[in-house]
Amino acid sequence: MKERWIANKFGLFNFWYYDEEEFQLLNGKILLRGSNGSGKSVTTQSFIPLLLDGNKAPSRLDPFGSTARRMENYLLHDNHEDRIGYLYIEFKKPESNLYITIGMGMRAQKSKAMDSWYFILKDGRRVNKDFKLYKVLGEKYPLTKQQFKNSLGEGNFFTESQKEYMYKVNEHLFGFSDIENYEELLKLLIEIRSPKLSKEFKPTKIYNILNNSQKTLSEDDLRPMAEAMDNMDSLNMKLMSFEKSLKAAESLKESFHNYNKYILFSKSKDYLEKEDYVRALTKERESLLLDIEELKDEKDIKKKEADNLKEKYDKARVEYEKLIKNDIFATKNELENLKIEISEEEKEVSALRTSLDKKNKDLKEKEGKLEEIKKEEEYIESQIIRELDDIEDYGEEFNFEEGALLKKELLKGIKDYDFTFIKESLNKEERKLENAFKFIKTYEDIKSEKEECELERDKTAKIVEGLNSELKESYEYFTHIKEEYIGKNKYL
Repeated sequence: MKERWIANKFGLFNFWYYDEEEFQLLNGKILLRGSNGSGKSVTTQSFIPLLLDGNKAPSRLDPFGSTARRMENYLLHDNHEDRIGYLYIEFKKPESNLYITIGMGMRAQKSKAMDSWYFILKDGRRVNKDFKLYKVLGEKYPLTKQQFKNSLGEGNFFTESQKEYMYKVNEHLFGFSDIENYEELLKLLIEIRSPKLSKEFKPTKIYNILNNSQKTLSEDDLRPMAEAMDNMDSLNMKLMSFEKSLKAAESLKESFHNYNKYILFSKSKDYLEKEDYVRALTKERESLLLDIEELKDEKDIKKKEADNLKEKYDKARVEYEKLIKNDIFATKNELENLKIEISEEEKEVSALRTSLDKKNKDLKEKEGKLEEIKKEEEYIESQIIRELDDIEDYGEEFNFEEGALLKKELLKGIKDYDFTFIKESLNKEERKLENAFKFIKTYEDIKSEKEECELERDKTAKIVEGLNSELKESYEYFTHIKEEYIGKNKYL
């Protein structure tokens, strides 16, 4: 807030009964006490409003408004013939400790018009501190107009024009945008200045004074106000319409929000179902991989056994052929035993081959099923990614930031992600959405009933309109018949 000037000191030099006197003010206030006729009113009117505009008119100097008192009387009393006097008010800005002084000098001579000059001391000097209104030649002699002007120096204001002085006081102290407002302030001060305030100033009188002090508004000032008042009803209707539109939009927003939540839930639910299916396929795939590894190990074992048996068989066969060629078998029983042993070995080899073929067949079937599971798993993962994209899109529509975060986390490791918390949250959202959809369904039913009622109303309105039209035609026909009848029977 801009710091304001506050009256700090009243000063008189060589004026009325005062040789040299200063009155110190406290926060711009002063209390003068004394008996009637002690000079309180004269002292006060010597500063306010005199030094605010420099107007020395006699009616301004007397609180009763008479013209008996003239400024010359205060200078030439007690048989003075030529006298110079000064009046001044010092203002201060307490926080910044700045000073400015306004005042006037006067010279009254018998049988001559009084000479006056006005000043504003702006350079920070203070009267009776570092700026004197007199020169000392044994006694204190007040400065003449020219001496005062020379002593005032540059950077300050000096004039002999009362109007110019008033303009400058307003500019430096009050800052009214136009001089008329400043003059209204001075008139108000004169109005409320009264020697018998408690006796003559009733509340109604004060009200009239304050009311009259207000500046009359011109048509240009009143026109925008009148136009604004004329438009108030229209603006109020628009405001009510906007409020209704806002409520309707908020209702739609809530329904749309619930719908988006339902879509999100549905997509998330599909995603979780497919995730469960992928987990089941993954477990089955891992189980098949284990079975395949076991079958491969068993196959290798059986193959080694078959190779060993074949090697034994080949050796036995070689031995048998050698025995036949060399007539080693002397007896029939030994030959038969060897044949039986060879036959059993062949059966065992045949059984191992059959088992090996079966294992190979099972292995191919498991590998084929594993390949199918891999393809289905890739398809499900692509579906999961698509569902995550949908969840992220729906999340962006109603600020569901967890959608993007969920997608990022799942893409790091879909197979190992724990969906327990998401399932619980979605179950809660599902219950909420079911309730919301019940409300939406109720709303849609009411809306449908409303539309049916409106259609029925329109139909009824059309029927009423048709009846009114028929009634009007009937009335016109009746009027026509009546006129014809009256025309034929003139004496009725």
